[in-house]
Amino acid sequence: MDDYLKHLYELQVSEQRSYDRALLTLASGAIILSITYLGQLSEPRYYHVLCCAWGCWTFSLILLLSSSLFSVHALRRGIKELRADKTPTGGKWARLIMPVNWFAGAFFVAGVATVMCFAALNEGGKKDGEPETRDQAITAARATTSSPKTGEAWSPISNTATFAASTATAAKGE
Repeated sequence: MDDYLKHLYELQVSEQRSYDRALLTLASGAIILSITYLGQLSEPRYYHVLCCAWGCWTFSLILLLSSSLFSVHALRRGIKELRADKTPTGGKWARLIMPVNWFAGAFFVAGVATVMCFAALNEGGKKDGEPETRDQAITAARATTSSPKTGEAWSPISNTATFAASTATAAKGE
């Protein structure tokens, strides 16, 4: 029984080490890949979304490093407790490790979701004919709206009636 318990403990330590390394590698690589992707965009927009992703990944890295530090403190506390013939608990440091690891994973996933939003928002860059600036968009919108013919008085009622008549005609299929 003691051998099996020792084996389970070794597996737990090994799996925790694998999780920490994988998350550190993935978060660091994601930051680098997103910077590379940013360089590939001709006209990137929505930088704040990408900055949120970078913030999530950076916070994930900070949490993982904190977790490693908490582990060291918990081990030292456990050693002190063993030397004092007490049951080793690791104290408050040991209780912090698991939640910090969960939050690190959650922030990594949030970073992935956020960078996917950034990519979707920037998909294809600017479309053909799409205005480049807000002012150009307003000018284009004004040019496409109907204006009254010269000499006619503009009235919201007449425009509404015209719209209603054209909608009814389109609905009949004429």
